[in-house]
Amino acid sequence: MYGCEWDDQTGAINGIYQDGYDGEDLVTMDYKELRYIASRPQGVPSAQKWNNEKGNLEVWKNYLGTICIECLQKTDPSDPFPIGIIVGVAAVILLVVIGVAGYMVYKKKNAKHSLKYFYTGVSGDIDFPEFTIVGLVDEGQFMYFDSNIKKVVPKTEWIRQNEGADYWDRETQTASGTHPSFKGSIQNIKERFNQSTGVHTVQFMYGCELETDGSKQGYMQYGYDGEDFLTLDKSTRTWTAVNDKAMATKVKWDSTGVEANRAKEYLENECNEWLKKYVGYGKDTLERKVSPQVSLLQKSSSSQVTCHVTSFYPKAVTISWQKNGQDHDEDVDLGELLPNEDGTFQRSSTLKVTPDERKKNEYSCVVEHQGKTFREIVTDDSLPIGIIVGAAVGALVLLAVIGVVVFKVLQKKKETDFKPVNGDQTWERRS
Repeated sequence: MYGCEWDDQTGAINGIYQDGYDGEDLVTMDYKELRYIASRPQGVPSAQKWNNEKGNLEVWKNYLGTICIECLQKTDPSDPFPIGIIVGVAAVILLVVIGVAGYMVYKKKNAKHSLKYFYTGVSGDIDFPEFTIVGLVDEGQFMYFDSNIKKVVPKTEWIRQNEGADYWDRETQTASGTHPSFKGSIQNIKERFNQSTGVHTVQFMYGCELETDGSKQGYMQYGYDGEDFLTLDKSTRTWTAVNDKAMATKVKWDSTGVEANRAKEYLENECNEWLKKYVGYGKDTLERKVSPQVSLLQKSSSSQVTCHVTSFYPKAVTISWQKNGQDHDEDVDLGELLPNEDGTFQRSSTLKVTPDERKKNEYSCVVEHQGKTFREIVTDDSLPIGIIVGAAVGALVLLAVIGVVVFKVLQKKKETDFKPVNGDQTWERRS
């Protein structure tokens, strides 16, 4: 949980940051001292690590003491429902985060490298950029644009070192030209759905993958308010309408075949050429191998057991459970894949088992990553009554790139049709 406080009488401000698990505090931030404090012994390692990351502390200082306060000062104290407004905005952001987590596990498990772009247009009373673009290589963000900063910026060292001013100027021009199209499209689609109020999102996603066997994959999707609308069927060069309201657009686009043919050409050729180029730039980073850290955690002796796997790269990982040496998949809940601050990944799997069953049988968590197997046997000694902090940090990382990695994007032309991004298929020119 994080937020800020502002006294409109004295001008005093305060920042709030807390991490916890199952309702119990783990690590809090002392905003005035600008340092993390462990609320319990299990939080000491994280607090020490974060206190050494001065850049991270400065980011939070700027957000909590400046950006958050500016948002708070815009809230009208006479408004009888300020909390409802804030909660509504938070709900929209939460849906975007869920979309991010959902998409991160969408990529095929055997994909070696991938390049994806996510466009998001937002309308309504929300303190968030109207338009954002995020580019990802192998699930790591390498570029970002939004309508507030009005320029494309590098997000990794490898792209910063290999591309000069001409590249960023060209990318900025392309991204800026796309913004008006999204703004108009979201207004049109709101009219089509008879929506005059509320927060709404227009979303668009496309990308390509190089598989370990040398094959190529490509995909393109449109959506609105988190719902699928149109999906490209590359094999038939047609569009799939997800609901009846998308049928008119599908019929029109399929009648000419122009949109599907151009998309297929881009996804199978130009997109992969850029992907290969980017992988060449960041080879040392993108092809590194980092083995996972595996730990078993339990809130109490009678609660479920969580196998927490973190700090691994690349992201492909298999987590399974065994009972007395045999595969066991009953009462198992596999969590979403989430990013860590350092570019590695984390994932958890939870086993529901009674104390009696655990004493009578031997349960173990088995993790497979990059040809290596890691096994943790469930014993009383291996089950500290601990807190899982990594997931909270991963969620904050997702929030930091919100509007960014979103799954679906909707575009619409006039009252009855979609409008290709920027009118001339901007994706076709995007590097």
